[in-house]
Amino acid sequence: MVAFDGACEPVNPGGIASWGYTVVENGKELMFANGVAGEGTGMTNNIAEYTALVTVLRALRKVVTKGDSVKIQGDSQLVIRHLKGEYKVRAAGLKPLYLDAVGLIGELTGSGTRVEFAWVPREENERADTLSHEAYEQYRSRKTQRTRK
Repeated sequence: MVAFDGACEPVNPGGIASWGYTVVENGKELMFANGVAGEGTGMTNNIAEYTALVTVLRALRKVVTKGDSVKIQGDSQLVIRHLKGEYKVRAAGLKPLYLDAVGLIGELTGSGTRVEFAWVPREENERADTLSHEAYEQYRSRKTQRTRK
């Protein structure tokens, strides 16, 4: 199971877009990561969500094998509905990330990996949510330290 999440703090849009993901198999966390997609103009929680998704899809390419099945879950209804084809991607800033995600999904499925997407409530996405907020706090802390020097 893969869980991803993104946030844009302290304001959305225009804040610090941070993301996180976790990969769990049989109850054991195999890998996780978090980071910052950017800050300021153009940054949104949706940019952060997609950045988390694209980043984890790139990581999955290196570890999944033919016949594997991957369930990817997130608490962003927008992203999940985009990927399921239920919503069209209208925001210009999301289109490149969406296309990256679709291309990476195509690589995975083309190599024989089953990929499914599921929306989950925020409470069921706690680890990825925590990772995204930790990335924000770490970035903010580093930025504060640089300004004090």
